[in-house]
Amino acid sequence: MSILADTNILLRRTQPDHPSHTLAVESVAKLLAANEPVYFTLQNMAEFWNVGTRPVANNGLGFSVALALGELEKIERFLTVLPDSGCLWGMEEADRPLWRFRN
Repeated sequence: MSILADTNILLRRTQPDHPSHTLAVESVAKLLAANEPVYFTLQNMAEFWNVGTRPVANNGLGFSVALALGELEKIERFLTVLPDSGCLWGMEEADRPLWRFRN
C-alpha cells in the first residue's frame, strides 16, 4: 500500500498542543514501523513552508526560517519524496527548474 501524507499531517506533527498531534505522529509511526512507504511531494513542502512561516496572527505557525527548514529536513529524512514529472509543469524533465528549501 502506498500512502501520501497530507500536509496537515506534516504540520500537526510540529504542534504538540494541537488535538490531532498524537494521532498524526502515531499514525505515521505505525505505517513506517510496518515498512509501509509514506510519501510526500514538493507541493507538500511548499504548503508546509507557507503555513509554517506565516505569522500566527495570519493563521500560520509563526516558525522562524531556521525552524521551518529543520522541520522540512526531518520530513525528508523519514518520508519518501515522490518525484515531480515534467508533464505536471508542461515541460520536459530536463527543462524544469530545480530548487530545494536549502541555503
